[in-house]
Amino acid sequence: MIVGTAAHWLNLLSLSALLGFAVITLQSLTGPVFLRAIRRLAPAEQKWILLGWACMPWALTALVLLQGIALTPDAFGVAEGLLGSLHWHHADVFEFTGWHGWILSTAALWLSLRCGQFLFKHWRLMSQIRLLLSETVAGQNDGFRVLPTREAVAMTTGFVHSRILLSQGLLEQTSQNQQSVILAHEQAHLRARDNLLRLLLTLMTAVLPDLAAKPLISRFSLVTEQLADAAVKQHHDAASIAQTLVQVARLRHAQTLPGQAAFIARQQLTERVYELLEPTRPSRGLQLLVLLALLLMALSALSAMDALHHLFDLFLIHS
Repeated sequence: MIVGTAAHWLNLLSLSALLGFAVITLQSLTGPVFLRAIRRLAPAEQKWILLGWACMPWALTALVLLQGIALTPDAFGVAEGLLGSLHWHHADVFEFTGWHGWILSTAALWLSLRCGQFLFKHWRLMSQIRLLLSETVAGQNDGFRVLPTREAVAMTTGFVHSRILLSQGLLEQTSQNQQSVILAHEQAHLRARDNLLRLLLTLMTAVLPDLAAKPLISRFSLVTEQLADAAVKQHHDAASIAQTLVQVARLRHAQTLPGQAAFIARQQLTERVYELLEPTRPSRGLQLLVLLALLLMALSALSAMDALHHLFDLFLIHS
């Protein structure tokens, strides 16, 4: 048994873990509905709503932690947070064999496992990027480097100091105008720092089960591609961009390395061409509804944390 300040911190961490569990469960259950709902929004709106969705577990957990830091248990060992979102008895007593200890241990194990998987995948990706860069040669200008391969490849690599890579095969099998479209597309990824945002999204969704995280990341990838396509329309007409998309799709034989912003992904081709030719108009009303739904989910998670806390107190060992 631990008492005093250390117990207060451990109890606070266990409640934060309980809240994280509630948010992750809600997101896993409502994720498919959420992704279908935001399809009617413009790509720029989708992009930031997706990032907000991914931030939700971390933001709510941080809210509880900040409240807990400022709280001091009363004479009865009871701590009460803002609007009742944080409430627990015996805040100054912590027992590892109680449910607080079980929750905290399970959360620590899950977080370690998922973050370990993320770090391993990131290390493997960085190794692949370094290998690719070691094989490149300078292009016709400083805007890109050339991969000496016959496959049609166009991608933006790196997260902070990103570079554009075009394959020799792609340059030989596309026209000058198509190359201009491809290069403008990749430059749009550079300006938007899409690789870095995708890395952050992958990190934030690492706590979610793969069944919930992968569709979210896939949707974010599609949205960033659509935004890059739209940026190219400042210099090229939509028809020539769509024609270039189809041409590159025909040339592609290999899938893009995960975590990279690539010019074309075959499974997203239809939606990208459709968005080019018939852009989705921004909808303030629908955007407001989605934001209200996210707020409702956040409040539901806070309520679920308090309800689960009292339920566990009734049927399980508290400390």
